[in-house]
Amino acid sequence: IMTLEIIEIYNGISCLIFVIISVIVGFKIVLKYFKYKYRQLLFAGIAWIFMSEPWWSPSISFLLILTTGIVISNELFFIISISMIPIALLFWLAAFTELLLKKKTKNHFSNICYRRCYN
Repeated sequence: IMTLEIIEIYNGISCLIFVIISVIVGFKIVLKYFKYKYRQLLFAGIAWIFMSEPWWSPSISFLLILTTGIVISNELFFIISISMIPIALLFWLAAFTELLLKKKTKNHFSNICYRRCYN
């Protein structure tokens, strides 16, 4: 059984609190999608959940040490920490792009119509 120092306990608890809050906030954003039917809310909620992924591995490691005394390997810690970040960035990019394109699309459309009609 591994003993934890005060700083490791503090780190584990703070990471666990952050992950729990981030997942709750992300799910609340996703639930807003079902109410308002805006795809940006769905994308932003999923991105929010997965952007907290680097803190998942310390949280999982902390819980495993407390419950079973098992320490996860460095490779697994690394994989858990960064494996979903590209997916989170894609969802965030999709949400952000849709927000920008809704404003810009009208301008592009009107510019195209203007050029076709008056040129």
